[in-house]
Amino acid sequence: MSNDTEEPAELLEDASELLLNLSQDLRDLYSFRDLFFENHPFEMASEKNKCVEEKKQKLVEKFENIDVDTQIPFSHRAEFLYLKGRCYNISSVYDPQAAQCLSKAVKLNPNLVSAWNELGECYLKNMNVKEAKNSFEGALKHERNRVALRCLSIILRQENTGSASEAKSAILASVVMAKEAVAQDTKDGISWTVLGNAYLCQFFMVKQDPATLKLCMSAYKQAWSDPIARGQPDLYYNKGVALKYEEQYNEALEMFRTAMQLDPGWAPAVRELTALKAHLAAATTLVRTRGRIKAKRLANMVR
Repeated sequence: MSNDTEEPAELLEDASELLLNLSQDLRDLYSFRDLFFENHPFEMASEKNKCVEEKKQKLVEKFENIDVDTQIPFSHRAEFLYLKGRCYNISSVYDPQAAQCLSKAVKLNPNLVSAWNELGECYLKNMNVKEAKNSFEGALKHERNRVALRCLSIILRQENTGSASEAKSAILASVVMAKEAVAQDTKDGISWTVLGNAYLCQFFMVKQDPATLKLCMSAYKQAWSDPIARGQPDLYYNKGVALKYEEQYNEALEMFRTAMQLDPGWAPAVRELTALKAHLAAATTLVRTRGRIKAKRLANMVR
């Protein structure tokens, strides 16, 4: 008997309800990951990925027990594949199965913005910036949305450009995109973090205007009010970089330490913390041996 005649008999009658249940399971999984440090101590940071993977595998089994080609009605297949791909994509590293599911989802339904965004984030994990950019731009063709905007803001700052003027233009464009992402949802702390990072990049790469650094710190403050953003180590790391430039060394040290607590062994945070400690130690030695730094300023540096 052909597959065409067998398929109708095997279709799930409750496919809509199934998708609703899988969607809720997926939201719960992402909430567990994103709010991990709201419910667990920093001491469990090294266990976070393992805990997430264990929960992910249980949900993966539910998806794998369903044959999308024979059990899911055609009208629901793109959504099912998107959910399945998003489940695989929760891992911190690239998963080719996520890319496979998400690619199929956008082919079945090119209007599925969430699938385009998820595919873009998947490509970024594999350092495939070109395809990631295409995916986010594909999402924007259908809807101006904060995820695509903030991800493109990041890509613009990371892309290699031919000249200094082109690099500056890209950075300024990244700020514009990040601002639009924030405007889409002013309570989304991840978008605020991206905007803060864009301002920080503008400060160092375009013009060292104190007003820009002030905008950067204001964006980080807004980000911190969102518990999801508050659990991301890069928020603390980048804020630490800004504080170090402002010579607020004690606060900078605290930021780098927190970044390391959230992601033990994260190389950039380790380097910054080590370098700043060395700088402060050298300054202390200089005062003791030559007295070239005023005592009050030294106290602010090492308090």
